[in-house]
Amino acid sequence: VVYVPLQGADEVLGVISIDNAHGGRRFDALDIDVTTSFAHQAALAIELARSRGAQDRMRMLEDRERIGRNLHDTVVQRLFAIGMLLQSTIAERTDPAAERIAKAIDEVDATIKEIRSSIFTLSTPVNIGLRREILDLVGEYADRSGFEPQVVFDGPVDTAIPAGIGRNLLACVREAVSNASRHARAEHLYLSLTVADEIVLTVRDDGVGFADGGGRRSGLANLEQRAGSLGGSCEIVSAPGEGTTVTWRSPHPIDDDGVRDD
Repeated sequence: VVYVPLQGADEVLGVISIDNAHGGRRFDALDIDVTTSFAHQAALAIELARSRGAQDRMRMLEDRERIGRNLHDTVVQRLFAIGMLLQSTIAERTDPAAERIAKAIDEVDATIKEIRSSIFTLSTPVNIGLRREILDLVGEYADRSGFEPQVVFDGPVDTAIPAGIGRNLLACVREAVSNASRHARAEHLYLSLTVADEIVLTVRDDGVGFADGGGRRSGLANLEQRAGSLGGSCEIVSAPGEGTTVTWRSPHPIDDDGVRDD
């Protein structure tokens, strides 16, 4: 048996092992030289591939940073200016058009939040991420139940929520959306996740709702337990024919085990 290291510039990248069957000829010096030369070439190829991959990732990150900066410096600022202009306009009006302007202002605010969420996503390393998991989960239930979802993120969802709180949060999203899917017969579902001084999850549907003590109420008790274990709170508002709104809050920050620092 011959073992030859794949020696890189700063580390051993692996080992090449070549063996003969039992009773075969012994390897001589030429065999060892050829294998060593091949190992050097293989190590060089591996390092070159790694270098090119690192350069490609660096270019991608630079492009994402540039796009995020441009979105913040141009699009967000222009939308903010439009919102301010509309707000000054509505202050001078009392006719029915004022209500439409107010709705337009709300849409501008929601668009700004979505763009800022996209900027945070651009600055996050490429991986699954909590944001993607929530979108996939809501999309799965929407396909199954036929309701129209709207999902809004505000803040650094993928970078500022530790793994422990993320697991609890994803479980709560699944519980709330599952209940809306199985019981509400809703046509629309709105989900928002805000990360600031605290973490706030809101899930609202326009389904049949339920009275206090109903079956759905007992199923949603799990959300209250999870929030309470993290020092947070969960408010569930529902009435027959008026849909259901779940507002789940957790203090921030929380360590990786999902336990409050204090």
